[in-house]
Amino acid sequence: MKFSEIVTEVNSYLGRSSTVKGSWEDDEIKNAINSAQGDAERIIDGVYEYYFFGWKTIQETDDQTVYNLPEDCKKVVSLERITDDASANPIPFFLTKIQHTQADREFYQFITSQTPWRRFSPQAYQQMGQSQIRLMVPSDSSKGATLLLTYVRMLQKLVSDNDVSGIPVNNHKYLKWAALEELLSKEEEGGARMAYVTRKVQKEETLLEEHVRRVNIQAPKTINFVEPWTAL
Repeated sequence: MKFSEIVTEVNSYLGRSSTVKGSWEDDEIKNAINSAQGDAERIIDGVYEYYFFGWKTIQETDDQTVYNLPEDCKKVVSLERITDDASANPIPFFLTKIQHTQADREFYQFITSQTPWRRFSPQAYQQMGQSQIRLMVPSDSSKGATLLLTYVRMLQKLVSDNDVSGIPVNNHKYLKWAALEELLSKEEEGGARMAYVTRKVQKEETLLEEHVRRVNIQAPKTINFVEPWTAL
């Protein structure tokens, strides 16, 4: 369903029209739908956190350590270096969870020389918020290398009439009912209409969870970072 279609269905249930607005502003309706999409995303993440996959290649630059992540990046899953040599396997980086205060050079020496940390690759990286990724070893683009990023996408806000939510198509009804539940909660304390909407939300939430479980019976093969080392 397009964003405009969901807005129309919500307005219809509330008895709103172009001339009769009722107690809600137009932006309030749209914000409630986006809030419902956020709830749906959290439900999906709770069932299977790698449902929203994305891939991107990043061209390396000599001696550069910090690179921008895609705007829709929520969490980095894995990072690999691919080269111009088609016969060569990608070289994986490994996310390091070590909290450190040493200077970069000291930290690099620490994780590559200390026995307890040998399971971490010296080509480690750190995700810096949701906007950047930092390599512990500077890039060397003279080798014709490119970074292959696998990440979990965050759903983008619905703005234009033709925008379509990224949640499963068959579960778009959840957005309508969850938005209505939020909107009616500001107007009604209990009541038959509110109870009906709440039941619809619960039903659609169950259908959403069942769909995610059904289509994600196999873990992504690209999850090859950190622990356990023996699984690589």
